[in-house]
Amino acid sequence: MTTIQESYLLRLEYQRAKKNRIPRLILISKKEKEKELQEFIVKISHYEDGNWRNDYKDEADLLRLVTCGIPKLISKARSSTDQVENKENHLSPISPIVSPSISTYFDSIEDIDVNEIEHISEKILHPTNSDALLSAWSDLEVFTRSKRVWKHKIVWDVLDKEISSFDKGDHINDAIFIVKGMCLTGKRDNTDEVVTHIRRSYMEVLEQILGSGEEKLINSKPDIKQILEFTSTEEERFYIFWRAWKVCVEIKDDHQYSRSLTAFITDIERADPTYKYSINKELYYLIEKSPDPMIRKRAKEMKSFLFS
Repeated sequence: MTTIQESYLLRLEYQRAKKNRIPRLILISKKEKEKELQEFIVKISHYEDGNWRNDYKDEADLLRLVTCGIPKLISKARSSTDQVENKENHLSPISPIVSPSISTYFDSIEDIDVNEIEHISEKILHPTNSDALLSAWSDLEVFTRSKRVWKHKIVWDVLDKEISSFDKGDHINDAIFIVKGMCLTGKRDNTDEVVTHIRRSYMEVLEQILGSGEEKLINSKPDIKQILEFTSTEEERFYIFWRAWKVCVEIKDDHQYSRSLTAFITDIERADPTYKYSINKELYYLIEKSPDPMIRKRAKEMKSFLFS
């Protein structure tokens, strides 16, 4: 099957599910995609619209996500179908599914036992072996879905340690994924505690990761974009993405440069014209004054992309 056919079938199935108000389960390979397919994926990857989405890196990761997500998806689909069928009886409209990932999120949010969360966190802070460490990260992610883990300092200690050393640690993607889940759970719990901590402690680091061309960090960029949707205004996000582009533009390899922009380049292009025109002079400066012909070329391409 060609990429064009795959893109067409994906659009067809997606629109069919959307028309019938059925929850959408979107599993996205982290492998490079054709431009048309990538643009469509970006377009439908907004979790407020009733889409459950997450990226997977290999078949084992895909199996884990499907195993976690399918039971909950079926439950939601049945609920949606029942409500549609009873629409004539004037039942209340279907509420959208709000989720930044395919992972199962539960209806109620509860406190977590101090001993339990400290036990798991200690396994991460002081691991005995790699298997125990991976299991502990997995357990913490599960707790994040339905527990107020943000109320415990030791959880922030775990995340602070990994995020502050993002360029050296091995589990930055796990930490970012958990922060994303905490944003959602905190929102559902009507608390600003998570957002406040992120804005105070992580915003600079998140921006640095967005500007990185390192392979393991590229995988975290879609999650960071979703975190920023909880923690920043539209204007703030635009300038964060713009500053990240100005770092990415220095990546020598063209392929890696393009991959580094995938998570947020569409947000720059679709931004308020006022924000876009505010960077026009900077683009002109790079085109005219940069001593690097590669940067001049990319700045010219960016200007054409934004204003043509």
